[in-house]
Amino acid sequence: MGRGGLLLWMAMALLPRLAVGAESLRFVTEEVAPINMAGPGIGEISGIATEVISRAMAESRLSYTLSLYPWARSYAMALRDRDTCVFSASRTEERENLFKWVGPLVKDRWVLFGRIDGPAPGSVDDARGHSIGGHYDSASSRYLKALGFQIDEVSDFHSNMKRVAARRLDYAVSGLLGGSYAIAHDKELSDVVPVLFLKDIEMYLACNKSVPDRVTDRLNAIIARMTADGTVAAIVRHYQ
Repeated sequence: MGRGGLLLWMAMALLPRLAVGAESLRFVTEEVAPINMAGPGIGEISGIATEVISRAMAESRLSYTLSLYPWARSYAMALRDRDTCVFSASRTEERENLFKWVGPLVKDRWVLFGRIDGPAPGSVDDARGHSIGGHYDSASSRYLKALGFQIDEVSDFHSNMKRVAARRLDYAVSGLLGGSYAIAHDKELSDVVPVLFLKDIEMYLACNKSVPDRVTDRLNAIIARMTADGTVAAIVRHYQ
């Protein structure tokens, strides 16, 4: 084989690898039931957003891997690593130009949770001067920080709910879906309730900017159809 033929053969051999590499995605997420969570089987990840993504990926015929980490690590990986996406991420103005966005996967609301026998704020300003726990580097914590609140952050949102139950915090800020699920499945949280609705939000798949537009466009089209035909609503009902 001549030099020109060898170069052509090498180029052709690389094309499939480049195509697969560009469209083999790595999805990372955190444990916030029922949106994303471990189980039911060993090594499996389930939840509302996980199921929406899994169905969309099956239809797209793209390959992917799925891993569960603390939120801050997952978020950093999606910012830094090629072909990596994090979910479920709130699409905020601060984050808008950092990622390519797919979704929304699920709708939620940011809420202050407190004890049923504790202070009940009538507005956000009523919560000033009270201790508030947040999820480390989460959009909900950043939202309150931007309003001038001091937030006591931890890496696991569930532990904030426990601190409210134990009267170590007045409030915990969380999504309504995750907070309500935690209360329903943990007897220690029986005295914790939503006390103030803060903001309606939509949760997305946030992808590293290296992910090709043709991939995010395809996934957006599939998820839009799943939303329109009731598939996403049926998934949400399954986890309620």
